[in-house]
Amino acid sequence: RLTETLVAVCQDRVELAREQEEDEEVLESLENVLLRLKYELQRDQATPALRLLDDVMRVLAENERVGRHGAASVEPAALNYVRSKLARAFGSADVLTSSGHDYETDALTYAVTLGYGGGATNGAAQDAADSFLLTREEFVAECETLLRDVGMRDLEAHREAEELEELSPYSSRASSGSRISDADWTERKAAVDRVRLVMDIARRL
Repeated sequence: RLTETLVAVCQDRVELAREQEEDEEVLESLENVLLRLKYELQRDQATPALRLLDDVMRVLAENERVGRHGAASVEPAALNYVRSKLARAFGSADVLTSSGHDYETDALTYAVTLGYGGGATNGAAQDAADSFLLTREEFVAECETLLRDVGMRDLEAHREAEELEELSPYSSRASSGSRISDADWTERKAAVDRVRLVMDIARRL
């Protein structure tokens, strides 16, 4: 089972490789492993809403195309997949609540009941287990919270960049490379746009 201790051990190994100036390919491989472990640990610790968001965000990112004028668009098949996945996840909770069940009592038990009791398909039961019967309202609310948190972090980063600009261009702090690169800002904006797209799809279901 992936634990914070395992991630810390991998982090120590990466730091050792940097200190000993090991081969660049070896260091890059270790860093990639560390990033993957951190991602998997964060996913394991995330709420059902954020795991669902992560799933659909990856699909959108993999099927995104940038047009001639820099505008991004997503392949129709990917949008249909996202709509279908969200609808199945939210539909599982809708089935339970419409039948008078308290879906928060025992999500996994009710998921099995859905699959074998004729109230829904086995696919709906699987989605219920995967998302712990997530409701549309809960999902959208967590997405909104995520966007607020990202906005606050970006605001702080902008303020730090402004402070660095006020320093002498020859200052060691100003040239420390602590600023977020233009490429990183572009990717962050693209990720925010994807979250907003997913929220819009969820609200329209």
